[in-house]
Amino acid sequence: MQIPASVLVAAGVISCIGVFARPNVAEAATYFQASFSGAINPGSANVRAPFSTNGFTQGQPFSGSFVFDIDSIPGSLSPTNVFFSNFPDIGIIPSATAFNLNLGSLSFQLSDNVSALTNPAIQYRNGGDFNGFNFVANFEFLGSDYQFRINGPVITVRLLDALSGFPTGLNLINARIDIGNINLTDVVSYTPGVAAVPLPAALPLFASILAGGGVIAWRRKRKAVKLVA
Repeated sequence: MQIPASVLVAAGVISCIGVFARPNVAEAATYFQASFSGAINPGSANVRAPFSTNGFTQGQPFSGSFVFDIDSIPGSLSPTNVFFSNFPDIGIIPSATAFNLNLGSLSFQLSDNVSALTNPAIQYRNGGDFNGFNFVANFEFLGSDYQFRINGPVITVRLLDALSGFPTGLNLINARIDIGNINLTDVVSYTPGVAAVPLPAALPLFASILAGGGVIAWRRKRKAVKLVA
């Protein structure tokens, strides 16, 4: 498949924005920030007490956003985690900008991850498609401790045992992230230390192809003239 000239121009413009706006960054990377959404699964088994009687409902939506490095997107077909800690500039990306998720009264950001349990990551599959996250956070709700976990696109909430600190019993919330490429929204160029830059209005094709993986493929094979379909 021939790479459209408009895509090459768009990617070049975004790269240039990053280069000229990064005076204090030693190692260049091409970051974007994107929003995602999801919902608690329908059915009473997917939201249980004490959450079912305190503001959480079947099918309740949630939203969030994250930063990703387009140069680090893997080509593996199997699910692959790209760790936030491997981003060259992660030390200067605010925690709430790198990753955040809001579900009702629950709100999480990258720094809430329990590092002793997992290394937070963006998950990909099928040669670069977004597939969710790897993230674990403990939180208190109505005087008890719970664990919020994301494994790929799947979210679960479970009660923590007061003595061992390990999850116990059934999942009290089951939810799913709609993070496939087609569902990413508000994609903007992001430079650490600089306000996020919306994609130029004159380049809407770039946003749609980024969401479909075209620019991802171009980044991996940017030295080639053609891509194999």
